[in-house]
Amino acid sequence: MIEAARSPMFIRVFDKYNAWLIKRHFKKVYVSRSSVPLPDKPSILIVNHSSWWDPLFLFYYNERLWKRNSLAMMDEEGLNRYPFFAKLGAFSIGKRARSIHTSLQYAEQQLRNGNDIFLFPQGGENPLEEPFSFFTGAGHLKHAVPEAPVVPVCFYHGFRHHQLPEWSMITGNPVHGAPSWNRRRWTDEMEQSMEETRSTLRREWNGSEKPFTIVTKGRAGIGESWENLKRRTGRLT
Repeated sequence: MIEAARSPMFIRVFDKYNAWLIKRHFKKVYVSRSSVPLPDKPSILIVNHSSWWDPLFLFYYNERLWKRNSLAMMDEEGLNRYPFFAKLGAFSIGKRARSIHTSLQYAEQQLRNGNDIFLFPQGGENPLEEPFSFFTGAGHLKHAVPEAPVVPVCFYHGFRHHQLPEWSMITGNPVHGAPSWNRRRWTDEMEQSMEETRSTLRREWNGSEKPFTIVTKGRAGIGESWENLKRRTGRLT
């Protein structure tokens, strides 16, 4: 298992690069005004996974909005390929039973030490609109550390009449359940909670009113740049 090795200096440097990268590739980045504030205690934050950008946006929102002491569980193959993520707070989970057990024990200890744990419980990238099917790792953590709230974090993104895509995020209500629930029952409830959270964000994304706060404005696309040029030169009536 690869443990997290957070480096404040590396985080500061990477944050600047990550912000530049996002502004270069996205027109706007939003947070839904329907977002529920995160609990004021160490939490398990479950995140949907449909894009290569998800870990970068998770880091971005944490640095810009949440500012939480957090670690993120990451596929061992991916962390071996991109080892710098360990300096941002990522730790690995493998596919074998012993590796999974070791990583979950590590996550339990980090929760008890006061850190949030970010998880992508789908286990890999899935289509944005696909029904959720989670592995039971988050359910195991909740069962092992019952005092830790479980919070759904949902991303939604796409093109909205612009050359460059836009990105949005919402944090939902903590998942509620009973102390007697096992990890499978908790996992089922997490899937349902994420479905409801995604439905809220999708409805806002597609609605005529846009209840979002802009976190970042990126660069304009070719079409928008041309329209801006015509406005400045007085050629657009």
